[in-house]
Amino acid sequence: MRRYVYDKEFIFQRVIKVRRIDPYPRRSTTEKPPKTRGTQVARWIGESWEILSERPGPPVVIASTLPALNFHLALKKGGYLEDAEAFFSTKPGRQIRWQRSLEFDRNSGLIRSMQEALTLTDEQMNDLFTVVEDEDEEIED
Repeated sequence: MRRYVYDKEFIFQRVIKVRRIDPYPRRSTTEKPPKTRGTQVARWIGESWEILSERPGPPVVIASTLPALNFHLALKKGGYLEDAEAFFSTKPGRQIRWQRSLEFDRNSGLIRSMQEALTLTDEQMNDLFTVVEDEDEEIED
């Protein structure tokens, strides 16, 4: 018996043969996927396959906390780093927390007050706290 195996994003990977008495592999079906061309991929949608024009990009997650370095880099990438540093330097306690924190919690009073001071929308904050799987980009000075 043939089983059609898909990955954690439900994209078809390969065909395997199993005996009827063997357990079925996880993430597999007996339904044959359609033929694809070029960059197309077949994705399992529960009871059938659909064809996508290309493989979907990496999953995006909006984190509630970020390591300090990642948060600083996100602010720099968004063009907010200088304004954020100016905001945090207005009070000694804030400045110490800014310089010494190992991570930043999006819902903390400190970050919420920064959001308000920099007049950042919730969408802009989502962008700052967005984590893309396998992101590996160069840091520019």
